[in-house]
Amino acid sequence: MSVNASINLHNTIFSRLMTAPIAFFDINPIDHLSTTINGLVTIRALRAEKHFTNDFNRLQDNHTTCYFTNIAANRALGLVLELIYIFYETFVVIFLMLFTDDISGGTAGLLLFIAINMSWYLQIMVRRSADLETYMTSVERILDYSHLESEVSESGDSCRPPAPDWPHEGRICLNHVSLKYDNATDPTLVDINCEIKGGERVGIVGRTGAGKSSLLAVLFRMHQITGSVTIDGVDTKSIPLHDLRRNISIIPQEAIAFIGSIRHNLDPFSDYSDDRLWEVLAE
Repeated sequence: MSVNASINLHNTIFSRLMTAPIAFFDINPIDHLSTTINGLVTIRALRAEKHFTNDFNRLQDNHTTCYFTNIAANRALGLVLELIYIFYETFVVIFLMLFTDDISGGTAGLLLFIAINMSWYLQIMVRRSADLETYMTSVERILDYSHLESEVSESGDSCRPPAPDWPHEGRICLNHVSLKYDNATDPTLVDINCEIKGGERVGIVGRTGAGKSSLLAVLFRMHQITGSVTIDGVDTKSIPLHDLRRNISIIPQEAIAFIGSIRHNLDPFSDYSDDRLWEVLAE
């Protein structure tokens, strides 16, 4: 029974992580470390070692602060418990000295033995209670992972795969699009209306944080928006996420090369022939 429960819990957490919003992985420290290690080639190519080193040092300082605070709290708890037990045993000894005539030597020895052992067991109980509370943090994290918010459900009649030749033109229309991040007080995009024809080159100018990258995130449905985005007349909300993100691609500002061959980077799904890939490289 316990094995089945563990398997079910693991499968639940795994499925939740696989369908979690992409923004979740930007705040996960474990993912930050693994992504940095896997992307060492890209980091060195962009000469961004200093930036990632400073970022890692900041996260490490936060971890070390919490870790040593926990150690100091445990040591302080041990000191307080020892002082309490010293006062308690001192009280027992004074009590036995005051009532020496009424208590035999055997009874006095038994009381001292019980007092010493009770102090020891009480100390263990308090420490184990503190350890239990600390370990419950891991349980809370597991429960949080098992209840992660998933991206928009793809079930139902309102979400259907697009036509095989979609997108055939590449015309993008944004209708009253507004976007607000969860941790932001003001919206990043407010009532955006525009139309970009297929093959048209458009430049978006703005300061840092103006929302240029947010427009690209809107196309990939990385965040919930108000309004609608259509590509060749098809609303992106009516397309399953897998099909949407499979049919559009982005060339970022900074070069990113995934681990593997050039062919895998150009055609990860092996949909095109080598001749077609050579034509693309030549262009």
